Amino acid sequence: MKKILILCVLSVFVAVAEVGARRVPRSLAFVPADSVLFFDARRGNYRLMAAAVDTALVPRPVEVEGRLRRALRKAARAWRDDVAGALNPVGGGGDALTAEQTFAAARAVRASAEMFLRTGRSCYMDVVERATANALPSALLPDAPFFERRVAAQTMLDAAGMIYATDETGVYVNLYVNSYVVIAAGDVRLTLDQVTAMPSEGRVRFRVGGLRRGTKPLALRFRLPEWQGGDAAAAGPKAEAVGTAPRPVIYVNGHETDYEVVDGYAVVERRWRNRDEVFFDFSLQPQALRRRSDGAMAWRRGPLVYLFPATALGGGLAAGAAAVPEVVADGPGPAVLRLAPGVEGRPYASVAPGQRQGLTMWCPSGGAAQ
Repeated sequence: MKKILILCVLSVFVAVAEVGARRVPRSLAFVPADSVLFFDARRGNYRLMAAAVDTALVPRPVEVEGRLRRALRKAARAWRDDVAGALNPVGGGGDALTAEQTFAAARAVRASAEMFLRTGRSCYMDVVERATANALPSALLPDAPFFERRVAAQTMLDAAGMIYATDETGVYVNLYVNSYVVIAAGDVRLTLDQVTAMPSEGRVRFRVGGLRRGTKPLALRFRLPEWQGGDAAAAGPKAEAVGTAPRPVIYVNGHETDYEVVDGYAVVERRWRNRDEVFFDFSLQPQALRRRSDGAMAWRRGPLVYLFPATALGGGLAAGAAAVPEVVADGPGPAVLRLAPGVEGRPYASVAPGQRQGLTMWCPSGGAAQ
């Protein structure tokens, strides 16, 4: 019965993605990685993360051919078979604690980026965010095998060319990373200065520049993550989000601004001027994911998934494992989550593959810890 339920959920997940693919944006393309500059010397600097493993790596652009309906349906089926069926909360495949995640996450990023170019839907970039925030940084830690580190580094470098995209009407902001980008694609010419400490803090701020006189109105599209009132399809077939977070309030030059949600993006269209500023705050309250097979809970804060000591989750704590964890500040990096005194979770991205023994992602809803 559980297998039938999972298959039904998976079919709905893929069907939702395919239905949303009816509008095919032929001019949609990623802004090249070489047009993006990073300012953070630590977390979030995809280029430095890759260079720490191999300085000879170069970004591989993502492009697609064949955007007709037949090609789209074929690509959607391939994505369903290769990615969706095995997708887990950290952006890899299978059991995130015991199975190797690097190669599954790399495949998920590439295939999902291609599907985004075919559909313009945010749920595919949600998968990219999930992998680049969890599975891939974990594989970059020193005790991972070198070949896996190199695959993860190459994929992170490729993701630098997925942060922004353009079509004939404007710009898509796909990933929230402290960065500066020069965009020159057809009539869309501008610079965007993105200032954020995501995923440690929820505020994201943009400053517009580089506009020429007489620029027509442009649409800036900001991805609404699945964990922040976005496209629920991205939760995947194995787990479902418990509760929903409200969509952010967007401010332009300090004034609250109405926006339309299209394909999971908050669309703000206007005649922009140089030095215009946009900012909004994502809620980073802990959110639970319920595993469909047995009801066990995983916890995430923004895009970061957390691991907890498995032995500490048995006994009396199991019954209260669904209570919202306390957010504990831990220096300038991502916070830890405290389920109970002495039971604290760390981000999956901070735990190398060889250090996962004795940890668990899933807090049991009852009975003994897993």
